Amino acid sequence: SEAETFTFRYPDAPHDAEAMIVHPRTGDLYLITKARGPDARTRVFRSAAPQRPNDVRTLEPAGEIVFRDESALTLIVGRVTDAAVSPDGNRVALVGYIRGWMLELPAKAAGFDEIWRQPLVPFDAGKRAQGEAIAFRTDGRALLTTSEGARSPIYEIPVYLSK
Repeated sequence: SEAETFTFRYPDAPHDAEAMIVHPRTGDLYLITKARGPDARTRVFRSAAPQRPNDVRTLEPAGEIVFRDESALTLIVGRVTDAAVSPDGNRVALVGYIRGWMLELPAKAAGFDEIWRQPLVPFDAGKRAQGEAIAFRTDGRALLTTSEGARSPIYEIPVYLSK
């Protein structure tokens, strides 16, 4: 069968986004922008389910993630190249060229969008040449990451569950 096309419009201006997740329980779609520069602000936009082909939908702002880094890596820290949502929908893993971060939804959160206001917990995303991909294992107990290019290894990173 043919792929369906979903068209989205940002509410303000065009953005560079490489990361997209679909919440496993709600079906809401999230686009996460690839910020650039010191104290980069990564913006998160949502399209509430259900998605409808051939409709042009204006995305809704869902949150913002602030990356702070005092090293020489400041200019690339907030460049999110992929994201993954855990099978239970309570965690989001973000990955950039050199680092990874985890966000965890509080137990008594009123809704999923509260996850974007949580502190970033950094993790070692493996010795990738240029990190471009991340996924949760189906049991949610590990992340898989890789880089672009031929012969790029896949790294498995344990997820320590707090709930």
